[in-house]
Amino acid sequence: MSRRALAQKGGPVVSDVRISSGPVDGSVRASRATADVLVCFDALGAASQENLNSARAGHTVAVVNTAVVPTAAMVTNQVVVPGTAQDSLERIEAVTRPSDNLYLNAQDLAERLFGDHMPANMVLVGAAFQHGCIP
Repeated sequence: MSRRALAQKGGPVVSDVRISSGPVDGSVRASRATADVLVCFDALGAASQENLNSARAGHTVAVVNTAVVPTAAMVTNQVVVPGTAQDSLERIEAVTRPSDNLYLNAQDLAERLFGDHMPANMVLVGAAFQHGCIP
């Protein structure tokens, strides 16, 4: 099994995507407690308070990649992430619908299916679609 991370990144990448059958009005950023689904390509980054602010407890469903994706600062020991991966999952569950959330190791699935970790994000999007989170 490969030990490569999904990305050796310098910081998180956040995208707000709105899918609708009609025109979408409003800002390009998700407002506080308005997200229907939180697709977490990186659980450590997704569990930041800024990202979790868009979720609403009892409403938002999370689709979470459980592979730990270290940042460049983590790999070079320049920063220590407080808590564990489990702490991140608990923070996500606190602001979503835990019984409806989906957890999968998208990196492992991509490597098994395609021999490469690069399609992991698309595996996660496909899982979100199959889970009924994306119309």
